[in-house]
Amino acid sequence: MRHVLRERQQGTVLANADQAATKGGLERTTSGRVRALVAVGAAILSFGLLTGTANASTLSASQNFPYSGTFAPPIMENLLGSSAGCANGTETNCQFFQFVVNEPGCTATTPCTATYTLTTPDVPNVVEASIDCNGENILGVPVPRDGNTLDTDPTNGQGLGDDEFSVVNGDVCTIRVTIVMVANPFDPVSFSGVVSLTLVTPLENAWVSGGGQVLLPNTSFSSNAKPKKEGGFKGNVRYYDKNDATNCKYQSTTILSLDVQSVTSGGVTYKQALITGVGRLNTGTGWTDDPVQFHAKAEDHGKTGDRFVIDKCGSVDSEVLHGQITIHQKQ
Repeated sequence: MRHVLRERQQGTVLANADQAATKGGLERTTSGRVRALVAVGAAILSFGLLTGTANASTLSASQNFPYSGTFAPPIMENLLGSSAGCANGTETNCQFFQFVVNEPGCTATTPCTATYTLTTPDVPNVVEASIDCNGENILGVPVPRDGNTLDTDPTNGQGLGDDEFSVVNGDVCTIRVTIVMVANPFDPVSFSGVVSLTLVTPLENAWVSGGGQVLLPNTSFSSNAKPKKEGGFKGNVRYYDKNDATNCKYQSTTILSLDVQSVTSGGVTYKQALITGVGRLNTGTGWTDDPVQFHAKAEDHGKTGDRFVIDKCGSVDSEVLHGQITIHQKQ
């Protein structure tokens, strides 16, 4: 599995790549099982992948993996990129960072999603990163694990790169960072990034209720969905935007599916409900007769921070300003 990421614009450099880097790298991992996994990974990556590794640590739903570094002058551009142009991390224009996925909830049947970012404040230089998990062949072409996918457009509109890939417990992954474009070879170029893992656990006998207003003015929503004893679901999902520029209303008529989950990432846990169904849409010219599908998400973050998402009326993804979303579960 290979993911390539480039960052051209601003970002804040993390103070340290990881405490494990300054406290002994691989030997600081406290779990014997993790040490064994690292040993296996070292065998898999026997083509020199560990030679230039700057640090090593674990990645889990409760522990992110930050990394950072600086390319010291004189800097030579790596025209081959981070995958083909970084053989073992000892090149002056390449830096390696390694982590082991230590999350038992990430299995082959239910892999977890990992996300990584890369930033550099030293514009207009261009740095690139790729992540290879579980080895590579002798030509430098990563060997993917089944289920891994590649996002071919990992940068968003703000220029802050991010990419997602699937991982399972025990994956050994190496981040290769290189510089592919340099403005002045005699100026240092710094970079930083972080890898996070999201663990999603289904919640049985659960449902969602709530409503209120999102951050946009003159809006209201409701997110109510619950399984029925006889099968199917009851409830309603509604979103009204009464602003003159939008003037859009959506009202569900049938709930088709409800998935309630516990989500943990970076040590933070919240609950969410994924709801699909059909309904009617009104964009100012009257309600549609034909059913219009919707996808909605309602997040319960506790007393504050709830979010509501729906793919109607221009798509809404906003924190709740007034009101509350509550995930219920029958014990």
